[in-house]
Amino acid sequence: MKHFSYKLFLPFFLLFLYKKISIFENLYVIENENILVTFVVSEPKKMILAFVPPFLYLFILWMFTFLEWGMGWNFYHLGIKPRKAEGLFGIVTHIFIHSDFYHLLANTIPLLVLGWLLFYFYSDIAPKVFIWIWFLSGIFIWVAGRPGWHVGASSLIYGFIFFLFLSGIIRRHAPVIAVSLVVIFLYGSIIWNMFPIAELVNVETSWEGHLGGALSGAILAVAYRKHGPQRKKYIDDDEKCDEDGPENVDSDLCSNTNKPSSPEWENNND
Repeated sequence: MKHFSYKLFLPFFLLFLYKKISIFENLYVIENENILVTFVVSEPKKMILAFVPPFLYLFILWMFTFLEWGMGWNFYHLGIKPRKAEGLFGIVTHIFIHSDFYHLLANTIPLLVLGWLLFYFYSDIAPKVFIWIWFLSGIFIWVAGRPGWHVGASSLIYGFIFFLFLSGIIRRHAPVIAVSLVVIFLYGSIIWNMFPIAELVNVETSWEGHLGGALSGAILAVAYRKHGPQRKKYIDDDEKCDEDGPENVDSDLCSNTNKPSSPEWENNND
């Protein structure tokens, strides 16, 4: 079977993946011009649902790898070939292809863990973040990568790491700061694979893909800093009464907070 025939099936897989991710996003909020409907999802159920997108994506990755192995095919041409027209299509498909089972196995656990953290803590923006990291890192590889075919989902892993870490720092919100600390504890050591020094360990390492993913994640952490979980802002009741006046806030609240207390020696019954 010729190489180009494989590409006929890719749009269907991509559409299927996009629809599943979009459905997950709509589990929580459906917006219309004059209607806002919010579904209340229990915490245990939300934790389980957060596994659906990364699990679905991993299922597709393993299916592709088993197809290569079982049918004797080679999908390397679905990777990115920098600055070559034939490598442009790989911007879309490179995250589905791995060089071998060991390559895929090394990416499986990080994708599952980081994907779950992304879709659990940032459920409302996770689909957008996933897709933006996917394409931005692919474009970076095509523009700045070394000659050769670049394949693998490592760019997504680095994108997730940097998005999760920087988002927690930027938001200064305790739960997502905890996520940042967990991420840096688990995967902080892999930062060296973002630089050319990675070639000294393994010449086949696409450090450009890692760097592209990291930059994409950092950009998105800033771009979506006002979306998703936010630190609560507390307003002092006395200040609110002084600034807005009793007519703009709860009259009982202002009357209670501004009412002077009686001295202890005063007989209030007189």
